[in-house]
Amino acid sequence: MTTTDQIEDVTAPYSAVIANSGKIWEDIDEAAATVQAVVQSSIVVPPASTYVHHATDVTVVQTSNSSPLIVSADSEHSTPYSAWKAFDHTVVGWASTKAASQGPWLEVDFGLGTEKIITACTLTAWDGGNSVRTGGTYKIQGSNGVWSDLKSVTEVVYDTGEMRLKTWTNTTAYRYYRIIWSAIDYDYEIFLAEWELFESLDVFTVKTFTLT
Repeated sequence: MTTTDQIEDVTAPYSAVIANSGKIWEDIDEAAATVQAVVQSSIVVPPASTYVHHATDVTVVQTSNSSPLIVSADSEHSTPYSAWKAFDHTVVGWASTKAASQGPWLEVDFGLGTEKIITACTLTAWDGGNSVRTGGTYKIQGSNGVWSDLKSVTEVVYDTGEMRLKTWTNTTAYRYYRIIWSAIDYDYEIFLAEWELFESLDVFTVKTFTLT
């Protein structure tokens, strides 16, 4: 057997793979396009004047800054846009008077003895032009006295009424949770229609919203 024959014998089993490599890459490209389409379609934009609420949200329906939970914010534009409006399950929410670079924040207190292990949340933008005041760069934090970072996010601003899901790993039950901003396009004041918090996610939530 010549050296050439030996080389042919060694490479023969791989010839089919090499011949089909173009088709393999075509399949990979097609699969990537399919995944991208699924991710893009998974971002839900509720119709105007509607709001999709999830039963596993632990923040319950607020009727004021002190009932049933205590909620607070760095600032409030006016009474109709108080901190509790981000937890009342409507499309009209909280509005800060501070620009994102000034560190506006929104906080919820679950109370002593009723701390929560929160591992996910949704943010929903206002309807209309004010949706561009949601998104940007921010952190989600938990505290029993000292703030700990749970999730750091930098994202594009939201579309009108858009809801996005954020997830993270957490094994600590915290009494306090907050979201605090540091930047957004044009350094707008922050507006947030709803902030849902979850200890667990139902199947509908996982399948419907983008995990980021």
